[in-house]
Amino acid sequence: MLAAGSSRATEAYWQAVAAIDGDTEHPLPEFYDELRAFATEHGLPGPDAGTVPETRQAPDHGSSITDREHQSADAGPFLGDVTRLGQVYAWANEFDLDRRDPPLDADRLVAELEAKLDELGASDEQAVTVVRSLSRRSSISYRAHILIKLARRFQERGSAVAADLLVLAWCAGRTGMIEPFGGFAQRDLLQAAKSCDEQRARSTLALEIAHLVEAQYGSPLTRQIFDALVALDDLDGAFAIWDAAVEVIEWRLPEFGNELTSFLEAGPDLDSDGTRFAFAHLLVVGVRHPDLDRRAAAFAGLAEAVAEWRQEAAAMIEFIADADSAFTDLLAALQIAAASGQAGRSALAQSQDLVSSCARASGFALSFIAGRLAEQLGLDVNPPLPEQAARLPTTAAQTQQALRQDYADRAEFLAQRWYAFPRRVAEHFQAIWRGGLARNTRIEREQTELQYSRARSWVPPQVLHLWRNELYEIALQDGLDDLCQHLMISGEWRINTRPALHDITAPDAPGAAARGRSRITRPSSLSRPDQVEPGAGPPPMISSGPFAGWTVLGYHERQLVEVDYSHGQSTIVYAGLTSGDRDPDSLPWASGRGDFRWHRQQANRDTTSAVAAGPLLQWWVQHDAFAFDRGLTLRADVRTRLGLVAAPLPAAYDLIDADGETMIVWRRWWMRPHNYDYGPRTPWFCGGALLAGPAALEAIAGLVSTEATFHQQVEINDLAGPG
Repeated sequence: MLAAGSSRATEAYWQAVAAIDGDTEHPLPEFYDELRAFATEHGLPGPDAGTVPETRQAPDHGSSITDREHQSADAGPFLGDVTRLGQVYAWANEFDLDRRDPPLDADRLVAELEAKLDELGASDEQAVTVVRSLSRRSSISYRAHILIKLARRFQERGSAVAADLLVLAWCAGRTGMIEPFGGFAQRDLLQAAKSCDEQRARSTLALEIAHLVEAQYGSPLTRQIFDALVALDDLDGAFAIWDAAVEVIEWRLPEFGNELTSFLEAGPDLDSDGTRFAFAHLLVVGVRHPDLDRRAAAFAGLAEAVAEWRQEAAAMIEFIADADSAFTDLLAALQIAAASGQAGRSALAQSQDLVSSCARASGFALSFIAGRLAEQLGLDVNPPLPEQAARLPTTAAQTQQALRQDYADRAEFLAQRWYAFPRRVAEHFQAIWRGGLARNTRIEREQTELQYSRARSWVPPQVLHLWRNELYEIALQDGLDDLCQHLMISGEWRINTRPALHDITAPDAPGAAARGRSRITRPSSLSRPDQVEPGAGPPPMISSGPFAGWTVLGYHERQLVEVDYSHGQSTIVYAGLTSGDRDPDSLPWASGRGDFRWHRQQANRDTTSAVAAGPLLQWWVQHDAFAFDRGLTLRADVRTRLGLVAAPLPAAYDLIDADGETMIVWRRWWMRPHNYDYGPRTPWFCGGALLAGPAALEAIAGLVSTEATFHQQVEINDLAGPG
């Protein structure tokens, strides 16, 4: 290099800085460190100073560079290279096919770029730097086509950097503004890069991923990394990436037992008791989450803790009862403890003050379930008469708006007992909502952003337990206290009124806990919904996994596929076992009771009553604060003849016989299409199946007078985003 103070050295330095200064989003990091060193040595401002003298601005990139190359060459090979590369870099950043006159097509633009690189004498490695800049620019929608052509030309002449350019062409092949890279549809580019030089291909791919991570790219990268590794035939790496992402996204909780310590390095100072308590607190975080799937998983964990870890379960319930938890969080904890029998009472024996406080608290369902637990624990609790909760007058429109939060129409149903009950609930809701308007509005806005944050506008919004639903649940419970007083005054009160009101209105936490235990991977023996042929046939059999050899009695499944960026298609399959003739226009299931609860399937075996013809299964729904789901079970008379009952917590959705053997199970599977990483560019599935073991299938076959057939119906709907 020239000595300090040389005018040519300073001139070349400023040309280099100006050449790379125009694109701060994608700078040339490989030159910055050396430019800084040169500036320090010669007493010049650093390249990050942002002050390029007007007389030192970058030259006109369209003119000849011979003079400038000659000027910078005297300054030394490094600054000369930087200046030349900076010029082509800045020239490349001015690509705009639409503004060229006449417009350039991709072939002519590739030829022009090649000529520019040759004119500057750029090396292959410097060409990769220019192409990397173009690949990262999301504003050039046609750049993938340009880079593919350029990469193919380098490949034809046997250049070592062909692998780099092919990977960068794949990175540029994104189909929308939110995708960071290309997809599996362009996998031939990655496969070609691998055949050129696998090591260079992997290195360039890693650099581009690191660039997005360092730039804090807003969308997850799992899908694209997975696609890339599959295209490179690295299935082990692809599955490892996917499993790691799913563990984070699903907040998977390990099974209780030895697996718990897998999160820690075992050592002499390991406090296993403290680990269990910390894990119990982690479960409580899930209890408070608005995502119903995560909430169900946490309920399942609580049910297991009640059965296995009494002290930790008691700590969990105490932790749930603190100021950060909502009404339904505490209600769920007490319901699960009550449904767990002696194990639940043992866990609550250490929390007697909490049980007594809840028994005296406002909130019909909470005081009812806590009162029962207090009685079982031998606690002397005399609950006072409930205080009148706050109310605000409502219009007819406000009443209807409040009642929309009631998925099961409980208030409308109880209007049969008191015509003013729906309006009374709405008045309580209005007082609660207006009482903390600023906070309630903020929480609702945040949850709405979560609910509608999805890859495509046509994807249905995520079903959450919204804060508005939580406040409505409190208002309903306040209204039930008013209803009890009305029934007492009117003389309609009966000894079983309170239990009946609780059974009708309380959300079902034990059912949600069983739901959290009932997830499986999608059975491979089931055809994809868009490949199912409507009609009758033999029931499918599970071919692998823990239920291998079991038979599918019935199932429902929904599949979403993308048609284009703003449209999708939903395909739903309804399938079930039917005896005798059936109406082809109706579902292959019998309708269930509106107050169905999974754990109420208790009955003594009846071997005398006949089994009627028709669908052998019935469908049920759970639409409350803990689940928004539907499923299948055996029709009541079939279940009674077989003597099957619901397995108690912490079991999954299982029906067992008198010996405790599992005969029938309901199992579910789902993907998560609601975030950017899981947009259904590939199909998304969500469904569940009622499975019968060999003994149960044989018993069912012996009950029906005619051969049972498996009927499938298919429903197809178009989905479109707003506008």
